[in-house]
Amino acid sequence: MNKDGSHQYSKVIKIMNNAVRIAVSMYPNPVSDKLSVELTAEKPDNEGKGY
Repeated sequence: MNKDGSHQYSKVIKIMNNAVRIAVSMYPNPVSDKLSVELTAEKPDNEGKGY
């Protein structure tokens, strides 16, 4: 929320990455003054074969 009480949505983007599996967590929702972003990555079991 903006200081004047209005609000607007952020642009949503899609990220594609076939090299590793990535989980993204963002909290809290809604955000008041601080957004926490957590990234967790792991190699796929079938490395080099795609998903």
